[in-house]
Amino acid sequence: MKTKIYLIFLLLLLSLSLLSCSDQRTLIIPSSSSTSYGEIYNKLDSGFEIIDLVTPDMYVQVTNLTLGSLNSFTSTNGNLTATNKGYYKVSVSSSVYATSVGGQYSMKLYNNEIGLNNCYDSNDLGGTHTPMGFNCIVYMNTGDSLSVRFDDHSNPVRDVVVTSMNLNTVLI
Repeated sequence: MKTKIYLIFLLLLLSLSLLSCSDQRTLIIPSSSSTSYGEIYNKLDSGFEIIDLVTPDMYVQVTNLTLGSLNSFTSTNGNLTATNKGYYKVSVSSSVYATSVGGQYSMKLYNNEIGLNNCYDSNDLGGTHTPMGFNCIVYMNTGDSLSVRFDDHSNPVRDVVVTSMNLNTVLI
């Protein structure tokens, strides 16, 4: 009889210990070979880019970008093109200044020539470097291309100089 009670007691302890472990979480970090990511960038050392803005509220693409790290992306002329569909976390940061004082500038992410209003920043720029940036979630189909564009809402329009910019995206 003591053996049965002892076995029941051990089973009870074992089941309680299993219950207490059920709330633990396991963090799985995917290997870099299976994660889709892309990066293009520009920095002053690589040459700045003057964005020739002609018409108010007409966005012009940044194209003078260097290829960074890529896995399941391709890059040409300032575009990042996805080879896997899914939701991507996109981060864009830049340092810019206006070629003359004044202006209300905007920076927006485009997906296949369509401006994304959830991926946007604006600022009044002068002759000093001003940071601009945003983070957003974007759904991309295979073959979709991301690009960053600037505009000036003011009239007369003033050009903007991009001295550094990073466009990073990763499949989530």
